[in-house]
Amino acid sequence: MVFRGLKFLSDAEIGEKDSFRSGANYEQPDPFIIVLIAPSHVLPGFVPYCDSEFPFPRHEDDIMTEISLYREIGKWVEDRSPFGLLTTDLRFVVTEWNGWLESRSGWGREDVVGKRLLGLYPDLITRNKDRYFEEALRGRTSMLSQSLHGYLLPMKGAGGKPDTVMPQSAFIFPLVLDHGVAGTIVYIQDVSERVQREKELTDLFIASKRAQAALEDREEALRRKSKRFEELNTALNVMLKKREEDKLAIEEKVLFNVRELIEPLINSLQETGLDENQTGYVDVLRNFLEDIVSPFSQTLHAKFLGLTLSEIRVANLIKEGRSTKQIASLLNSTPRAITFHRQNIRKKLGLSDRSENLGAHLLSLSK
Repeated sequence: MVFRGLKFLSDAEIGEKDSFRSGANYEQPDPFIIVLIAPSHVLPGFVPYCDSEFPFPRHEDDIMTEISLYREIGKWVEDRSPFGLLTTDLRFVVTEWNGWLESRSGWGREDVVGKRLLGLYPDLITRNKDRYFEEALRGRTSMLSQSLHGYLLPMKGAGGKPDTVMPQSAFIFPLVLDHGVAGTIVYIQDVSERVQREKELTDLFIASKRAQAALEDREEALRRKSKRFEELNTALNVMLKKREEDKLAIEEKVLFNVRELIEPLINSLQETGLDENQTGYVDVLRNFLEDIVSPFSQTLHAKFLGLTLSEIRVANLIKEGRSTKQIASLLNSTPRAITFHRQNIRKKLGLSDRSENLGAHLLSLSK
C-alpha cells in the first residue's frame, strides 16, 4: 500500500445511508482507509488516500460504532495529543489548530483559525519554508528533520525561556478532498529530549576525544623525554669514555716521565758514593716513585679519602716493612708522631682488631 495523502470526508459522506447500506457485499469504489474522524464542528473527518482497496464494514451498527470511535480519537488528537496538528486550505488559511499547538505557541484556536498561516508566521517565507506548503498542494509530502531545519514554527523551548526555540521535526501532507488536494495538514513533534540526549552524547564524545588527545600528548611528551634521556645517557657515556682515555693518557705520561727522566737520575745519584743515610733517602725516593706509578697510592686515595698526605707516606713505608723508628728517621719525624699516624691509619681503615697486622693489610690493598 503506497501512501499518497489524506482524504477529507464531510458529514454528509459519513452519514450517507445509501453509501453504507448498499448491501452486504458492498465495496467502497474509491480506495481509501479511514484513519481519523474529528468532531464535526472542527473536522468532519479525513483519511489517508492509498493505492489499495479496503472495504468498509458490512453492517450499519459496525459502521456507526467505528465512526463514533474515530470521532473520539479525533477529540483526543484535538485536546490531548502529544504532537501538534494543524490544517490549512488552498490559500494557507488555518482551518484547524489543536490543543498541543495552543499550549506551545501561545496562540489560541480562535486567534488563528480563519487567518493565513504565512501571515501569522512570516518567517516561514524568510526561511524559505513556504515552499514545502506549495509542494503539499501539488500532492507531495515533505519531512522536515530537526537536524536540517531546526524547527518549523517558532515556539518556546524547554522551560518556556524566551531566548530558546523548541527543536521540532515536522511533516507537511497534502489534504485530499473528493480526489483532489484541498489544503495541507501539518504534523509537528517536539524533539527537545532527543536533541538534549544527542547533545549530551556529543559532549561526552568530545570530552572523550579531548581526553584521548591529552593522553596522546602526554605519551608524546614522555617519548620526547625518554629520547632526551637516551641522548643525555649517550653523551654521558661518551664523556666517561673520554675521561678514561684522558686518565690513561695522563698515567702513561707520568709513567714515561718517571721511567725515562727521573729513574735515570736516581740511578746516576746512587753511583756517586753516597753515605748510608743518603742511600736510605734515595731508596725511599725510589719507592715513592714506584708507588706513584703503582695503583697502591691511588687505591688508598680512592677508597679512603680521609687519609692525609702524611698518613699515605707512612702507609707506603709500613707496607715496605719499615719500623716506626726507621720511618721517623726517613721522614725527619719522631717515633711518637709515626705511632700517632699508625693509629689513625688503622682507625680509618677499620682495623679495630689490634692483632691484625697493619703492614699485611696494606700489602693486600696493593694487589
